[in-house]
Amino acid sequence: MNDVLPVPAHRELPDDVRERMRDRVMRGRRDRSSRRGPLLVAAAVVLLAAGGVVVARSVGGEHPPAAGWTPVPADSVTTEATTDEDLARCGVDWRPDYTVVMRGRRIVVSPVNEFCELTYASVRTSAKKDPVVVGDGVVLWQTPGHLTIGKAPAGSTSVKFSDTEGTVVAGALDAVVALLPDGRFVVRSGREVDALEFGSGGWAPRTMKVVKGDLPGDWSVVRWVFPSGVGDPGVPGNRMAACLDRWMVDVPEPSDPAGWGVVVGVEGEVGVQVIRSGGRMAFCEFRGGELVGVRVGRDGALGVSEGAVDVMYRSGGVGGDVVLAGSLRAGVGKVVFTEGGV
Repeated sequence: MNDVLPVPAHRELPDDVRERMRDRVMRGRRDRSSRRGPLLVAAAVVLLAAGGVVVARSVGGEHPPAAGWTPVPADSVTTEATTDEDLARCGVDWRPDYTVVMRGRRIVVSPVNEFCELTYASVRTSAKKDPVVVGDGVVLWQTPGHLTIGKAPAGSTSVKFSDTEGTVVAGALDAVVALLPDGRFVVRSGREVDALEFGSGGWAPRTMKVVKGDLPGDWSVVRWVFPSGVGDPGVPGNRMAACLDRWMVDVPEPSDPAGWGVVVGVEGEVGVQVIRSGGRMAFCEFRGGELVGVRVGRDGALGVSEGAVDVMYRSGGVGGDVVLAGSLRAGVGKVVFTEGGV
């Protein structure tokens, strides 16, 4: 069964390109004959052609959110006075001490170790759980986004950490750790922190082993707070806000949300939304209506060449939906997607 994506008639697919693509596809399938399964291309195939966009299905009505979130350096960790806007977004009734400012995040801290993490489109507040004493230090809070806040041993002048093996977003920010003036520490990591080491000129390094099983499993209350003012993640504009939220937290290149627009929207529960600002691009994959992955880069700077197509994003696998996004080479006039089989 073939799904044909038409483009203007004057752009014909050259015979030599067609044969090279057919040979590459068939050779790849023979190599994977032991893993046969259907290749399902739902509202999930996106091809970004030079000078235009070719899509299987697209939706309109997306709009860029308002500006107002200032990028900061990727390795910066500073503190400042908590603003009224911080408290209003957090929706908490406790008195703040200060706000920690990091790339894509503002963390409001109370004197009694209550916390609220603000990102561009989400709010995470600490659930009422007891701090966890670990070795010589204390873990005060850990978020689903791998942000860890704790209390260092008295007299500490430095802190280092290690994290566990696991999946890290491709091209994501380097991890950062900071010791705050009041003795608290903050760690931002792409994976779960499993150990910390504190140093001082007056004593040997002290360590704390962070065991996941010792930490509360539901330490955060998470909610989306979209710039649109509408809480439904599926409404126009909100999925782009979720994409930008992840970009601003995970991607080294700073970005102001102003100026971004949707190239291809997502209709339904599964698909890839493509957003662009100038030459910058983000592929945001949604499954079950949830954002599950983001890949970023500049036009034409991602992926691996596959014949006439630069594959910029691929996910899924044999037996499941496969999501593709890419840019066409010049001269390509039509692309045919063939479901796999025997």
